[in-house]
Amino acid sequence: MQIKLTAAEKKQLWIFLAVAFGMPIVMGILMGISFYRGNDVSVFPNAQMYYPAAGVMLAIF
Repeated sequence: MQIKLTAAEKKQLWIFLAVAFGMPIVMGILMGISFYRGNDVSVFPNAQMYYPAAGVMLAIF
């Protein structure tokens, strides 16, 4: 069974993937740098939980 996606659905999927997977990668690098400098990084994991939800909201808009 093949599912054909419209152009709008493909765009929404790419936006979601960029936010849900790209942002944690970028923020993980920044978190690592900040951690080794001795800063408090406890807010990073809390923010990363919301990235998939933010990706869905941005893709819908």
